[in-house]
Amino acid sequence: MTGNQWLLGPELALGITDDWGVAAFLVAHQWDVAGDNKKTTSITSLEYVFAYGLGDGWQVFTAPSVFLTTGKQIAVTS
Repeated sequence: MTGNQWLLGPELALGITDDWGVAAFLVAHQWDVAGDNKKTTSITSLEYVFAYGLGDGWQVFTAPSVFLTTGKQIAVTS
């Protein structure tokens, strides 16, 4: 993906909040629709969020992301 590309695609988010904390999941896919067309771009991203309340304002939280591209590269960030 270059800075001269425009991407468009669907996203879906599901989540739950409860007394114990929060859990959510986000999946998105984007294709290049305009701009620099020298390279085709197709990106799928997956992210989950989990926060567990320990009490007294303390919590454990994580939100890693996974990106899949047409070049079959996989990147995981947290």
